[in-house]
Amino acid sequence: MSKQIEDNYNPSKEDNKNSGKIHFIRKKLSLPNFNNNREFGRLNLEHCLYRYQWQGNFSSPIEQQLKEGKMQVLNIGSGTCAWVMDMATEYPKCTFLGLDTSPIFLTEGQRLPNTGFMQSDVLNNETFDFVSERFLIYASTNSECRLLFNEMCRVLKPGGWIELMEFRIGYENYGPITKSGNDQVLDYLRKKGIYSEMNINMIPQLIQDSPCLTNFYQLEKKGPIGNWGGEFGSLMLENYKMSRRSLNSFAKLISDNEHEEFIKQLSTVMTALKLTNHIGKSKRPLKKYMTYGILPIYDGSSAIS
Repeated sequence: MSKQIEDNYNPSKEDNKNSGKIHFIRKKLSLPNFNNNREFGRLNLEHCLYRYQWQGNFSSPIEQQLKEGKMQVLNIGSGTCAWVMDMATEYPKCTFLGLDTSPIFLTEGQRLPNTGFMQSDVLNNETFDFVSERFLIYASTNSECRLLFNEMCRVLKPGGWIELMEFRIGYENYGPITKSGNDQVLDYLRKKGIYSEMNINMIPQLIQDSPCLTNFYQLEKKGPIGNWGGEFGSLMLENYKMSRRSLNSFAKLISDNEHEEFIKQLSTVMTALKLTNHIGKSKRPLKKYMTYGILPIYDGSSAIS
């Protein structure tokens, strides 16, 4: 069934003149390759952490529609396919399409019958009832973010929802070691023409400027990084360290020896924070997360010029 689903969403030659492209920046930038066991496992852990923190895989008010099976759902940048498979299991009456430019890990036999996955970026107008995107602004320039947002609106049906989840590369109350690590990542992104803070701050303006979107909701949560946050905080720290190793393996932010020393220092600092926080003398560093749910005005058109 998966192949049939993919064929259903793939525009015919006759439709191509009315089709655009969902652009992914993995084509242009070197990003960690999740097609290896270590990064694959880390991304799946990350998915579980976000699901736990948000108590679900989405925040838009679409639960009843999903249960009734009235929705066609697009997940942009599907990665390891964890989000699609979770949603397809919970809502078997709906259809879910994962879109990514990297090869899909799942074999045909591993996929659920209500899922499809495409290593492609061409889709018809007004196709989906719900479009979900996560964590792509750190792989996108400012102009590419605008283009991606417009494309998400183009493929959304009138009355549908768009949801974006992003996070800031930053912490509250962090010290010099964590700041140094953050600065290394931000410097690397800036050399690639990516200004992540500008991208995040731009999202509300994109929504406000859109001629066909309304009912904008912004949610924000904060999560612990470190042993002081219990099991969740410990796993968040582990995910952070693994992501740093993955990034440093190809970006070479610092030498391997410097990186291992950074990880050791970071672990020591986070353990110390638990002790000082326990006696009330240190504030906790918190990582910020945001999600946006957007409902277009039902006026017969969801296209953006």
